[in-house]
Amino acid sequence: MQIVPLYRYMRTDGGVTVSPSKPDGEYTFMYRIIAGDGMLVTLDGIDTYPCIDTNVADGWYEIIDTTQTGGELSAEQALGIITGGTP
Repeated sequence: MQIVPLYRYMRTDGGVTVSPSKPDGEYTFMYRIIAGDGMLVTLDGIDTYPCIDTNVADGWYEIIDTTQTGGELSAEQALGIITGGTP
């Protein structure tokens, strides 16, 4: 899982930009949370995302994306879950 800091700010034309580049003016700090290969990120264990922009970085964690494997876990993935390691 990767966490990228983002900056949300109003442009002079009235639009909104979300960018990893810090602007010179006022901005709101955000995070882009990106799941690793074959994984999804979740905050509650129910709603899952391959990538999400959010105001909160704490509490997010990865789960295995079983939709890529047809709902089946490989032996390596299952072992990773059991041992607490990353598959």
